[in-house]
Amino acid sequence: MPKGMIAASMMCANLVNLKEVVRLFEAEQIEYLHIDVMDGSFVPNLGLGVDYIRALRELTSIPLDLHLMVERPDEKLSWLGIQKEDNIIIHYESTRQLQKVLEEARKYQA
Repeated sequence: MPKGMIAASMMCANLVNLKEVVRLFEAEQIEYLHIDVMDGSFVPNLGLGVDYIRALRELTSIPLDLHLMVERPDEKLSWLGIQKEDNIIIHYESTRQLQKVLEEARKYQA
């Protein structure tokens, strides 16, 4: 039976002390950092974006759990610097071409 995984939500992290927060998560062996990527269109909020994701990559090797709450996710996957160990969450209602999005996302998992 697979064990449960812990993904810490970075939306709630203290951005002023981000480096310390990440070090704590590493010490506690958090398996994923959950990133809510929001575009202000698919959902009314704007969330953590590409520059934030790049900064996290510089701070840690903890894989990301990328929750894409964006319209046309297939056009935005390449912006995120997705790595093989990352999880990608896509809302089926965010696109009219779900199969195309899934095929594009699988390229990053190969």
